[in-house]
Amino acid sequence: MWKAKQKQLAVEQINGHNAKPHPLIIGRAPENTEMLFTPAELYGAMAQCSSRAKMDQRAARAQVQMCRHLIARHVDDKNDRFALLGTARRSEDLFVALAESKATKGASRAAFTKTIRDGYKEQVEPYLRRKIGSWVASHGYAVGS
Repeated sequence: MWKAKQKQLAVEQINGHNAKPHPLIIGRAPENTEMLFTPAELYGAMAQCSSRAKMDQRAARAQVQMCRHLIARHVDDKNDRFALLGTARRSEDLFVALAESKATKGASRAAFTKTIRDGYKEQVEPYLRRKIGSWVASHGYAVGS
């Protein structure tokens, strides 16, 4: 069970940002090619991502514990690399679906539809047919609220 070991995760793809049309601004790719994080940092980030507003840290504790219970037993506390163990596999299926959650404050149906469509195209579709852990992403969804 993952309790304390700092994990490392390589960045899959690095793209420089588009430079604004100004002679002093030059676009460049990020220099970091890996991320390092502790269990507490990941669980806290997961909890924050589940809320659109900044969370009161006292209220976030329960959410952090839920996140810990979701994945802690599927990650070891020995290796340096972050990877899900075989215990996370609920079936013998080699394929998984990817899901992206989008939210918008707007009331326009067209804006809402565009947000969902863009979320799918930019955050789900590029990863289809790729290996995700020991599975292959065969399909995906963008869900909106």
